[in-house]
Amino acid sequence: MAQQEIPTLGFGKRSRQRLGPDPNLHAEYYSNIVARRFMAWLLDTILITSIMAAVFVVLLITKVITFGLMSIPLYFGFFLVPLIYYSVFLAGELAATPAMRVVGLELKTWNDGRPDYAQVVLRTIVHYLSVLFLSPLVLLVMLFNQRRLALHDYLSGTVMVNRLAAAATAPIDPRRSQRPPPIKR
Repeated sequence: MAQQEIPTLGFGKRSRQRLGPDPNLHAEYYSNIVARRFMAWLLDTILITSIMAAVFVVLLITKVITFGLMSIPLYFGFFLVPLIYYSVFLAGELAATPAMRVVGLELKTWNDGRPDYAQVVLRTIVHYLSVLFLSPLVLLVMLFNQRRLALHDYLSGTVMVNRLAAAATAPIDPRRSQRPPPIKR
């Protein structure tokens, strides 16, 4: 598989990483990604808003009970809900939020691994800051590259791929494909 290498923010051997599967050789990884990402974003926004409404009610009751002493955690709670939501799901075993699973997306690192928590937190923070300040640019960047990477994908070293294509072409772990040894009596 031909890989394009790009410089990243690291040093030494890790300062150059492969940019993921080549879209010319593996178009199935990127089929209809922009529309799927939009649908996943819409569903995730609904889920996060629901969670934030529940957090708001709990924190508001806590604020009333503590006579306003919990006002500061109330404000931080709204910033932490999306960060925790994305961190738990994207750095988890499936590397996808519930909405991403519904539309068939998976988040991978550029060298085809699963992202870790630090990478997902960076991606989430950059995503929200870029949408806040550069909303049209985030969308335009996705439309002008073959891998459909958004600005926060470039900066965090991640790529969104079609989950079924990624599962079909994943290397088989020989430890899982072998039968268990027979039981000795």
